[in-house]
Amino acid sequence: MMSEQRRQELSDILRPVAPPRELHDVYTDDQRERLLNVVREYGPWKTIIAQEFASFEELIATMSGSAPEGTDFSSFVSPTFRGYLANYSATLYPDIHDCFYNEKFLDLAKSYWNADYAKPQMMLFNINGPCCNFDPGHLDTPSFRGVRYENSPTWLCATMAKSGLFKDYLIKMAQVI
Repeated sequence: MMSEQRRQELSDILRPVAPPRELHDVYTDDQRERLLNVVREYGPWKTIIAQEFASFEELIATMSGSAPEGTDFSSFVSPTFRGYLANYSATLYPDIHDCFYNEKFLDLAKSYWNADYAKPQMMLFNINGPCCNFDPGHLDTPSFRGVRYENSPTWLCATMAKSGLFKDYLIKMAQVI
């Protein structure tokens, strides 16, 4: 179990620079239908755990703290599937190019960081079936100069972020969930 002091330290390290923004009507009806068509037509989709982790230790390294008591790798196996719609700043399905290079999202990302430029990095979706959830909280993969999800394992990027030692190398990103 994580101590209150460590919980506060992690909170300080991982706190966003600004509060989240709630968005509404981010896609047109046509865009939403095209996105759903890709999900329907190009499966089956692999589970997140199968795509991301080779061991229980890698999975636990991404979480905020340690594994809940009495759990093992099988405790985290669930009907949670992931598909990528775009990766490495390129859309994987031409029908949704405008959804990925969404001007509204790019403008929001630029305004969040007060930046002149922004580019989309990846677009994915998760499909969850009914199941228990033992995840005590995790950090989506951050990126650092030279160490990114494209060239480094998820557990390493998460550990670097949680340590607080690499803040000067953190790439400023915005995420739409």
